[in-house]
Amino acid sequence: MDQHTDIANAELPELEDWLDIACAKLSDRAQIRIRRETIAHVHSVMNANGEDEATAIAALGPPKKANRRFKRRYLNQNDIRSLMHMCRNAQWAAPAFGGMGICMFLIAMLRYLDSESPLGVIFLLISAFVFCVSAVGLWTYPRFLKEYLSQIDNNVDSRLRDRITWRIVGTTAFPWAGHIFMNLGLVLTIDADSLSPYVFTLSIGGSMFLLIYMAALGKRILHNAEESMDAIRTSLDV
Repeated sequence: MDQHTDIANAELPELEDWLDIACAKLSDRAQIRIRRETIAHVHSVMNANGEDEATAIAALGPPKKANRRFKRRYLNQNDIRSLMHMCRNAQWAAPAFGGMGICMFLIAMLRYLDSESPLGVIFLLISAFVFCVSAVGLWTYPRFLKEYLSQIDNNVDSRLRDRITWRIVGTTAFPWAGHIFMNLGLVLTIDADSLSPYVFTLSIGGSMFLLIYMAALGKRILHNAEESMDAIRTSLDV
């Protein structure tokens, strides 16, 4: 047995420790993929350059930094739970967002009569529209997913898979855009003397943070479409 064969079959305990940190809290499929690719890469470097395990692992960089990089690219365990929770509870959230849309429309009409800020009223009307569209999207969401998941083949029909994942992203992020327009509209139309600026600053900041988070989640969903489909199938029993 030559040296290359020995290296290819060798146990790499230091690499396992590195992977335990680098793969922490990632989804099961992401961990399997990262472990397989990293182990193959390290073996390739050791075979090609004759380096020892410690040198090959050092070239990978700090495991915590790698973990942060992997979390931006792959789905983590919280992403999977969020995705499954959204699929299971979408229809329950639809009436709430529909009610918020109606409320924002009524508030916009009332503020139109006594507000000096037409821009604020426009923001309220936009938020009402966004909330109502979100309500319709959430109400039809499970049925849409079940219909298309019954047709999809993850290995063949990439266009259909992309359509589903874009729908997931839109349904996830759209309501938070409504929150931002709602808060801006309220800030511009409510009397400044009766307004606590800290409350609305915190509210707008919170909504924007959630929107950014949802956009990042959407990017990971699109990048890991097949894994997302598996999570949705599990949540909807398709």
